[in-house]
Amino acid sequence: MGTLMTSNTQLLTEFTLQGGRLIDLEVLGSMTGYDDRFMQQLIGMFLSSAPDTLEQAQEALKENDKELVRSVVHKYKSSLNILGNTKLPALAADIEQMARNDAKTAVLAEKLQQLSAVTYAIMDELRAELKRLEAA
Repeated sequence: MGTLMTSNTQLLTEFTLQGGRLIDLEVLGSMTGYDDRFMQQLIGMFLSSAPDTLEQAQEALKENDKELVRSVVHKYKSSLNILGNTKLPALAADIEQMARNDAKTAVLAEKLQQLSAVTYAIMDELRAELKRLEAA
């Protein structure tokens, strides 16, 4: 348990941006014209769709359907771009390429686990931001 926690902490450190956050809402703000309601909608859509998307990729990998893994992660990559963290879409692109090149299932599983761990940490930040926006 301690090792998993340490490895997740190290992983999150890798994806942390300047300012100590995993997301840069300046990107989302500029995309929405700094419209709080539109930002709330986009954050809400991400929060509701990300877990299902990650589960779909995991299930596809369990079925050894690497083409579906590639396709799901490819679509997910565009959702990640609004978060302003270029490292996460790069990880998704790596997974996409690995699935295309028929990488070993264990390697893909590890990368998907990393994507999931960082995504869930980002979702915590997004929930906090959503509360802030709703209070404004």
